[in-house]
Amino acid sequence: MRRTLAAHRQGREIFAGPLFAGALSFSSILSLPFALNELEQDLLAAIDGDPATPVQSAQLAGLAR
Repeated sequence: MRRTLAAHRQGREIFAGPLFAGALSFSSILSLPFALNELEQDLLAAIDGDPATPVQSAQLAGLAR
């Protein structure tokens, strides 16, 4: 089903690895700034409007085309 999503077809996926997912799930005063810092660059790359811009988390996870 993931392959039918526009974000996947356009190469705009963001992968939440175990460290990032853990930081979000803990939602503490220490983990949320870490999670937001990790997410910032991927979000900027995913929403810049250029499908050629690589999303680093997706590339590291092997999801990028």
